[in-house]
Amino acid sequence: MVFKKLSCILILFVSIVGFAADDVVVETNPRNPIIGETFQILFKCQTTGDSQPEISFKAEGFEVLGRQVQGLSTRTIYQNGKLSVSRELLISYDARADKAGVINLRDVKVNIDGRTITQSSIPIRVTSAPPEPRLVFLAADVPKKSVYVGEGVTVRYYLYKKTSLQAFDIKKYPKLDGFMKRYIQENENTQRVTVDGEIFGRSTIYSARLYPEKPGKLIVDPMDISATYAQDLFGNMGFGFGLGMRDLKTKVFSSEPVTIEVKALPLEGKPNSFTGLVGKHEFDLKINRNQILVNEPIDAKLTVSGPGNLENMETPVIWNVPQLEKFDSKADLALVGGESAIKTFDYTYLGKEGGEISAQKVEFSYFDPNSSRYETIIKELPELIVAGGAAKKSKSNETETPVKNVQEKEVIEKSNSAGFSNSNWLLDTKTWWLALLLLCLVIFSFKFKKIVSPLRRPTEFWGRDYQLLASGKGSSKELTRLLYELSPGSEQSVSKILEKSKLKTESKEYLLQLLSNLEQSEFKTGTSKELIDIDKRHLSALKNELRSKS
Repeated sequence: MVFKKLSCILILFVSIVGFAADDVVVETNPRNPIIGETFQILFKCQTTGDSQPEISFKAEGFEVLGRQVQGLSTRTIYQNGKLSVSRELLISYDARADKAGVINLRDVKVNIDGRTITQSSIPIRVTSAPPEPRLVFLAADVPKKSVYVGEGVTVRYYLYKKTSLQAFDIKKYPKLDGFMKRYIQENENTQRVTVDGEIFGRSTIYSARLYPEKPGKLIVDPMDISATYAQDLFGNMGFGFGLGMRDLKTKVFSSEPVTIEVKALPLEGKPNSFTGLVGKHEFDLKINRNQILVNEPIDAKLTVSGPGNLENMETPVIWNVPQLEKFDSKADLALVGGESAIKTFDYTYLGKEGGEISAQKVEFSYFDPNSSRYETIIKELPELIVAGGAAKKSKSNETETPVKNVQEKEVIEKSNSAGFSNSNWLLDTKTWWLALLLLCLVIFSFKFKKIVSPLRRPTEFWGRDYQLLASGKGSSKELTRLLYELSPGSEQSVSKILEKSKLKTESKEYLLQLLSNLEQSEFKTGTSKELIDIDKRHLSALKNELRSKS
């Protein structure tokens, strides 16, 4: 921007120093300085002497970064029979302004050829950055902005580009507070999409399945990345051939926050069999047999599949009858794609007393957000016979003794058909009660000393996990297994297990943060390849807690 080519500036100077108006010219490069970007203030000085001009001024509203003499040119003039030589010096100052508006050169003085040129103020107008073409940007995509508590919604952070992207680095991951999070690893292949009439290449850099935990407004917070890209569109067409011909720029991009409205589940019509799941789910219930002896185990398996928050689903009740005692249970979760999962509950019951357990119906309910109502699935359990011991089933229209005799007869007949002999071993009460006593002692030892449960891993297994983590070579898989050992067989989340443990608060917080860091590192690289820095104080505290439970 040309500021007063002293035919403007030096109009004020003539009355003071009396010299030609073309002796000093002040310009800026670029013509329109932009806020936050470096620009040059150029002094073009005409002189007939050999000495350099002396320039001084005060910077008002900007910062001077440096000074240099950029060039010298000479010109020979023959006029009125005389030969004269004129020299032009170009002196520049690097400057930067951090706000838009008018800045000033105050108290300007230029000493040239023994003369002093002064000016009280030279204004310069700084403009805001002009809107540059949108070549790269980051955005969070949330398909539903209104959901129910517990309803799953998938957020994907997309990187859009229409030029060549040299590199990018994730500076800050989103916290996603208020949601239960399930991290998803998806293909990062670039897709062609249209945004506001423009064609971009789009790739997924981070995605998660979110389950809101409370009603109200929740924020899907921004993600920050640093990207280096070509500022020309030819960078996306294969030109340049890696010769550094394009102008590269590095910039930090942030996605815009997204607000989600979370609605509470309705209380009206909520059944007692509600599982806490939101969305359509499938339930499959199976048992391995329908005849057992007293103190003999029977297994059942419940498989639940669907888009809901299966991580936090509690174990449903299958049997609640006096003839059976729940011995143990476990749950396994497997992801299916990015938005569904399968959770399998394995139950083990022991025959507690003889008798018949009539066929019964088991109900499982979920909430359908599309219809805004609860749906119930009914599964049937077949009749079950527990042989041995005295049957306690009775009918109101019969006397006690005939019913007992009929039941004993039926139990013996069904036991015979299953391969049990109606022989003296059943009538030998001394042998029977001795065997029963020994079996009870073994079960008591299994249950309360926790030494032989088939659903628990022996100590050396978690010991190996611990050693791997302590050496810095572990991953989120080993740490997750260790944390679940704090409550074997539990279907609760890791955070709830840690919350209920006896570890100190600082150890709980450290272990949760370590797990989150490992998951994010593995999500980014695909595997844990680098040694991790472990605070062994907290890891030792976890080890001591596990030993106390062994």
